[in-house]
Amino acid sequence: MLIKQIKISNFRSYYDNVIIDFDSGENKNITLISGKNGFGKTSFLTSLIWGFYGKLMSKVEEKYRTEIKGSGGYENFLLQQFNRNQKNITILKVEITLIDILIPSIPCKEVKIIRSFDINTKKENLQILIDGDQNELSKKLGYETFINDFILPREIAKFFFFDSEKIVSLAEAKTKEELKSLSKAYSEVLGLKKYDDLKNGLYTLISNLKRRGVSSDESKKLSELLTEKNELNKEIDFIEETLRDNTNNIESLRFKSDTLQEKLIREGNTITLNEFKSIKSEYQGLLENSKRIRKDLNDNLEFIPFIISFDLFEKVINQIKVEIKGKESSIDESTKQRITSILNNTLGDIEIERRENYIKIFEQEISSISKSGDKVLLDFTEETNRKILSIHDNIKNTFLEKYNSLVEEEKDNRFLMNKKLRKIQSFESKKSSPLNQKFREEKEIIDDQLEKSLVKSGELSYTETQLSNQLSNVNKRISEIENRQNVIGEDRRKLELSQKVLQRLESITDRIKIEKKYSLEKSILIGLNSLMHKSNFIEKVNIEIHQDYLEIHLIDKNEQLIDKESMSKGEQQLYATSILKSLVEESGISFPIFVDSPLQKFDKEHSKNIIQKFYPKISKQVVLFPLIEKELTLDEFKLMEKNISSLHKIINKEGNSIINKIETQKEFFS
Repeated sequence: MLIKQIKISNFRSYYDNVIIDFDSGENKNITLISGKNGFGKTSFLTSLIWGFYGKLMSKVEEKYRTEIKGSGGYENFLLQQFNRNQKNITILKVEITLIDILIPSIPCKEVKIIRSFDINTKKENLQILIDGDQNELSKKLGYETFINDFILPREIAKFFFFDSEKIVSLAEAKTKEELKSLSKAYSEVLGLKKYDDLKNGLYTLISNLKRRGVSSDESKKLSELLTEKNELNKEIDFIEETLRDNTNNIESLRFKSDTLQEKLIREGNTITLNEFKSIKSEYQGLLENSKRIRKDLNDNLEFIPFIISFDLFEKVINQIKVEIKGKESSIDESTKQRITSILNNTLGDIEIERRENYIKIFEQEISSISKSGDKVLLDFTEETNRKILSIHDNIKNTFLEKYNSLVEEEKDNRFLMNKKLRKIQSFESKKSSPLNQKFREEKEIIDDQLEKSLVKSGELSYTETQLSNQLSNVNKRISEIENRQNVIGEDRRKLELSQKVLQRLESITDRIKIEKKYSLEKSILIGLNSLMHKSNFIEKVNIEIHQDYLEIHLIDKNEQLIDKESMSKGEQQLYATSILKSLVEESGISFPIFVDSPLQKFDKEHSKNIIQKFYPKISKQVVLFPLIEKELTLDEFKLMEKNISSLHKIINKEGNSIINKIETQKEFFS
């Protein structure tokens, strides 16, 4: 399928009728449409999505659902898309002409989709012309259904009309809801959805057949369970929608908060409000720590004088030890008495006067030997000496080390406090600016709303889990009642046949899913290694298929799981691009691919790989919307020149845009 022509009338900046014809030639599949920011590149893609899907464009991509809701509904959204400078015509319209399209049982050369909206009557009209005429099949099916079933299903449109900066959402998907949404898209692209639809149809048929055999006693009970199931499904749908809205609100609040912070930084504030709060909290912690250190020092204040005069204290201790030693070496009175007694007995035959002289001389000699020769300066009591020595041991072995540690800690703590205080004072001085004060007040309000939205998101997720558990229990009880019933007659034969077909279909589907899984793993790995310039960065791709969603894991050479959030935005975009390339190759779907900002996140080498290996092969028709010199340089243009079929340029005058075909490279880059 190729797009031959697109005609846009009064959509946003496109005034009156703006027509672009697409050329197609052998091996020339790339069309370049350039334009400055605000001239209409994104508007072009939005008009194309609206032309195909109308109100159902909200199911193609989340941003359209958000924009429609933010506008106050679909009609208001369309009124906002109408060109403001148009005064004479009141019709908003997009016409898309397709060629090389294959529709089962309807041979055709050309299909034209015409969607319009009258801003006065607020009515939308859709026509599908096959070779210039209306077709009964398309009318009978309904035009919206015909587009979805025979031209391009909504679920896979995101893979063919995308902003390359937004495509990284494929790489960032991590919640179960996001994975389920992507899994549906993968299933549609790979052709698995048809099998799943058949299985769901058989499940419904089998369930209905079983219910026909429900006894009158349990009929009321089953009816109540089915009503409860219906109510639970409604509640879960409501919670999921609320959760999506809340998630979008969180993203919006984060964007506003970041924008205000950028404004504050431009005004001289180098720290964020959260950082400021964190610094104040850290300062309070340091202040408390300082109080604790001072308290510890105060608790041991009585020892401080000894610390201050520690050298003198050491001399006192030494003198005490000398005096104690001297006392220990001197002869006490009892010893003297024993010595006198021994001498008296020994010198018993000597006359008394001479004997007393001998004893006196002996005592003098013994006393002279026992004396140490050190002077007694303190002469403290034994108890006082013990107390002083105990204090000394405590100071020397315990307190001195603790004291030095506390002094160092106080010094470090004071340094950090002064550092934090300077930051706080700097922030507070700039806070006095009226403009800064306004930005900061707005940011505090936004951050408060953000925090509340995050809490709400957690509460909604918890409620959804609770409701899902209730639904699971209800389904189990319904199944138990159905399985107890006695299905007879023709219904019995239908039931048995349906169960056999379902079993066979499940076997076929499981086999196809496994084959697609291995094929897709291999294709993504080849795509990544061909596009990335890091050698052996990704060793293996592993796809896990769960009941209602799938996950894609990247494995490095050490068999470690690669965290996609740790990858750069350029690497994430390459990863998403590789998925896109693999899905298109595996699906066999031939449809034009439109890419806004085609090279925005890529470095020079990655851009070269994308230009030479991706865009020339991804589809027979690739339409790129680059920002000249920023997203496409002259050197990059030359790399893809041999694959370029036509050049176009968006020109804007007085708020109105037109698209001109450009013949020369020089004019395109001017």
